[in-house]
Amino acid sequence: MKPFNELISCAVMILAAGEGKRMRSPLPKVLHEMGGKPLLYHVLFQVQSVLPHSSLAIVVGHGREQVEEYVLREPLFKTLKVNFILQSEQRGTGHAARCAMDSEWGKQQVQMKNPVLVLPGDLPLISSLLIQEMTFPLKRGEALRLLTCELSEPAGYGRVMKRGKNGKQNYHIMGIPKEEVIHLFQLYKNLKEADENDNRAAAIRKKSEKDIIAIVEGELVKMRAAKELILASKPKKGEG
Repeated sequence: MKPFNELISCAVMILAAGEGKRMRSPLPKVLHEMGGKPLLYHVLFQVQSVLPHSSLAIVVGHGREQVEEYVLREPLFKTLKVNFILQSEQRGTGHAARCAMDSEWGKQQVQMKNPVLVLPGDLPLISSLLIQEMTFPLKRGEALRLLTCELSEPAGYGRVMKRGKNGKQNYHIMGIPKEEVIHLFQLYKNLKEADENDNRAAAIRKKSEKDIIAIVEGELVKMRAAKELILASKPKKGEG
């Protein structure tokens, strides 16, 4: 029987363009170390162990010279087919992925109908087994496979809202800037504190909880059950 990595044809995109402002360091985020190795090293190591012959794109931006230099001089990754793609302006994860797919590398993957595994470059604890599971061929009717996790403190992260409807699972993928979340939370708080006997305030509150319209990267997205999203995003003391 062939090894798992020979049974599939999958391209890999690693997002490594972020500045990492929370690190408070001039060093690119993916080059900060864990266990004596850069975060990016751990991701590349697992990718190489599962998909050693895959076409690999690394999206670079902030500190691109340092990131590219590190990857090219690391002896362990000499056999990888690496393409560096520039995200000249750091505009988020979705934009970084779009830069890659709009490049010649991305167009080639589309032309060859290759599935593309997208990984963050700052995910050092990802395992080879998880990569195998994520790259297993899609079933009939599946368009993509999305990995999520549940956090006790989700504030500051993007969210995947899962909603059951008529016995079926309905998935909504949403992203919203922190500033907008804080604004929506304040709106909800103000409405909640409004006079319960004021019918107009009650009507506004009901509409706000069930159907808040948020601007996400220039598009209007209807956000159902927004109350949960807002409450989960309540800024901690000292923030905002």
